[in-house]
Amino acid sequence: MSVAASVNSGLGVTATLVAKDSNSNLLTAGGSLVVFTATPLASGTATVSATNDPNTGSYTATVTGVLVGTVMVGAKISLAAFNSTQTLTVNPGAI
Repeated sequence: MSVAASVNSGLGVTATLVAKDSNSNLLTAGGSLVVFTATPLASGTATVSATNDPNTGSYTATVTGVLVGTVMVGAKISLAAFNSTQTLTVNPGAI
């Protein structure tokens, strides 16, 4: 799972999950249930769009910064949490 390190409040960044099988081979078809999450850390908040599945084995969602601080962005595939999460810093947006 990958996502940018930071985003301004009110703007979005793309989170991407590239699915692999148990032998770390890239999957080339979609169809899995993938849900992205944004958990508040240090008072930051973000919203997450519905997951986009272009049927390629890669899944994306837009994470939009809301309140300044940090959030942990993660992904679940078929309701199993990944050990890989990333921190996203939400910076002040334009006034």
